[in-house]
Amino acid sequence: MKFITLLANIEEEIKELNHTDKFTIRLEKAKPVLNDLHAYLTAMQPRIPPKSPLGQAVSYTLNQWPKLNNYLRDGRLENSNNRTERAIKPFAIGRKGWLFSDSVAGAEAAATVFSLVETCKHHDIEAYDWFRYALQQIPLCKSDDEIKALLPFNIDKSLLAR
Repeated sequence: MKFITLLANIEEEIKELNHTDKFTIRLEKAKPVLNDLHAYLTAMQPRIPPKSPLGQAVSYTLNQWPKLNNYLRDGRLENSNNRTERAIKPFAIGRKGWLFSDSVAGAEAAATVFSLVETCKHHDIEAYDWFRYALQQIPLCKSDDEIKALLPFNIDKSLLAR
């Protein structure tokens, strides 16, 4: 826990920095912590029963070590998958209900709607406002370019104000 806390504190320190500065500080501060963690886990592994929960955790961490260190290679990467986990939570919760979609077309439609909702969230757009506006405007569009302009990542947010 000590190592994880140190790494979390470093990430908290640098969260507002640009990608280049994050990269530099991670190499300076996080890499030594990771090196110490690796040495600790390597030393502990032979002393822990491999089938125990702790032994399995240590083995898993060491087996995934190159992937864990990927975030040191680029300041745009994160050392946690929390953002991804939060983004997919609605899909994980809905998964059982979607097993009973009446048709492939219905499942595809649901996937499209959820994808648009998540895209709105990603671009700080209220999904309801975007759907209301886009669905009113689509019949007025005369070209594919006009429709593309309505997508959440292209739309002028001022058009969505009630």
